[in-house]
Amino acid sequence: MNRNVGLLIVGFIVGFIISFFYVNSQYESGSGKTQNTTTQEMPADHPSAESDKASSATATSTASASTASKTGVLQAFGANTTDNKAEKDIPAAETTYKNIQVLKGTPSNQVLTVMKAFTEGLGVNCVYCHVSTENLSSDDKPMKETARKMLVMVREMNKNYPTKGQVTCYTCHRGTAKPVS
Repeated sequence: MNRNVGLLIVGFIVGFIISFFYVNSQYESGSGKTQNTTTQEMPADHPSAESDKASSATATSTASASTASKTGVLQAFGANTTDNKAEKDIPAAETTYKNIQVLKGTPSNQVLTVMKAFTEGLGVNCVYCHVSTENLSSDDKPMKETARKMLVMVREMNKNYPTKGQVTCYTCHRGTAKPVS
């Protein structure tokens, strides 16, 4: 029986690794395909709009599907943007969220996509940088300031070097909190 459990675990790990490499190759290929993600939509003036957007466990908010593309994330990381009339109608992040400093000017519908890129790139969850999902605007954790500095650094790399805007957190971190050397 122990042998069967061992084979099951090995099979799971091999399947996970294959899936990881497949998803990574799709992500890095820059295919431009859009991914559908579900986010929590709530009016910006709602007292807990910011924390509810980060928490998928909130039952009182209305869930709706939004389209987020890799290009949107890369634009936040400093890739060249194209003038899109639909994006001009979307309010800026600083009008929807509290304490936005580096992502000012980013369309508000892209903030959660950028945060998801942080969590995937570093292999962490929201409370790695945020005090709690109820208090996202607090700057009490030093990791939040580090994330801001890293975003500025990545934008500078994408702006000043021939990266085609492809540098993100994952480029160096590869799914770990500390950069892979």
